Amino acid sequence: MSDVKRTPVLQISHDPCPQVQSCELFPLFKSKGAAGLFKIHYCQSDYSACARYKIATTGRSVPRTLLPDGSVMRPT
Repeated sequence: MSDVKRTPVLQISHDPCPQVQSCELFPLFKSKGAAGLFKIHYCQSDYSACARYKIATTGRSVPRTLLPDGSVMRPT
């Protein structure tokens, strides 16, 4: 028996996040690179873990600079 730890494989959902149409950041995630990783991880798979989704489902306003992982974008 091996002591190798296996990393869970990210499963892409067939149902995208229901907030995609209203999410102000989603158009940014259509690009390739780091922003595209948010799209794959949150928008297309585990959207229930998205900080933006969690706030939106409470009916509160989602801060424009809030990223799906809960971090905040720095102003440019």
